[in-house]
Amino acid sequence: EKTCRQRQQRIRHERARHRIPSGNIKVSPNPFGEELNATYSLAEKGAVTARIYDPSGVCVYSNGLGMMDAGEHTTTLYTNLRQGHYILSIIAGQQTLRAIIV
Repeated sequence: EKTCRQRQQRIRHERARHRIPSGNIKVSPNPFGEELNATYSLAEKGAVTARIYDPSGVCVYSNGLGMMDAGEHTTTLYTNLRQGHYILSIIAGQQTLRAIIV
């Protein structure tokens, strides 16, 4: 239980530090393994990139997802990341969506 509380405190700290709004991207499973599914909504058509950052802000994963229309999308990302806390960003033109993943 103590570990769970510590994780929740770290996540709250990361959200505050990076000003990450919650609810932009729905991620499953979370915690994730070698793959994760990200569901998000784009405001307009554009080229989309998925990036994952470690807590220090270093980009540890980047994948161009191609052109996508406005609306809801689900993307499966295949990663080889160690267990830990990360920030997932979906970037489409001027729109950037973020979620904390573990």
